[in-house]
Amino acid sequence: MRGVFLLIAAMLAIGTLAIGANSAGARGSHVEYVVPDQTGLNVETHGNGLVEVEVDVCITAGGSFSFDILISSDREGDSDLTVRKQGNPDIKSWFALEPAKVALPSVGTAVKVTISPPEGQGLSQPASVRIQEVGDGPAPGGHHGVKVRVDCVKQPAPIPSPTPNNPTPTATPVASSAGPLPPTPTPQIPTELPNSGGQPLEQRDSPWRYLLIGGGVLVLSGVYLALRSWRGVR
Repeated sequence: MRGVFLLIAAMLAIGTLAIGANSAGARGSHVEYVVPDQTGLNVETHGNGLVEVEVDVCITAGGSFSFDILISSDREGDSDLTVRKQGNPDIKSWFALEPAKVALPSVGTAVKVTISPPEGQGLSQPASVRIQEVGDGPAPGGHHGVKVRVDCVKQPAPIPSPTPNNPTPTATPVASSAGPLPPTPTPQIPTELPNSGGQPLEQRDSPWRYLLIGGGVLVLSGVYLALRSWRGVR
């Protein structure tokens, strides 16, 4: 009987040691978060696995901005991630994680974080969220995780409306009471020289010809009269 009690006591002691070892292992296990340097981010890493990220670009409402975080852990199982608000305004609905569950152990599984402010949404003041595990290891609200701060959301530039095409109005012809105008004759190119109406100069009767004839008649008449006078004197 004494041996039975000793056996039971030994088994209880072994079970207690095993439970204590597992509890210590669970308390000591955690997920490491690393945010590499990326365009559009200011990153500050603190102890105990806390990383603070400030988005230093203005995100367009209706658009998105993305960056990567690296998840590492040496424990078994997986890590379910969540986004929790950190004060007001609450912008956790703007965030999406891909993937939202990381298989462990991991030496740096990349998780893409996308921030998508809705159309028409803006910010009156900076807003923050925290990305961390769900449940124990570490507990939600603990010091582990990635704290993301968004300072600026801008509205997209308005699309200019197209300029309507307004053709220049044409003048309406006014009807004339005198009836339609006669058609304008089409000028014709002459095919031959115009007729001057006379013969060439060498074929015409020259006026000098008549003067010479008249002068000759006068000379002959004068000679004839002179001869008659001369005979009468004799």
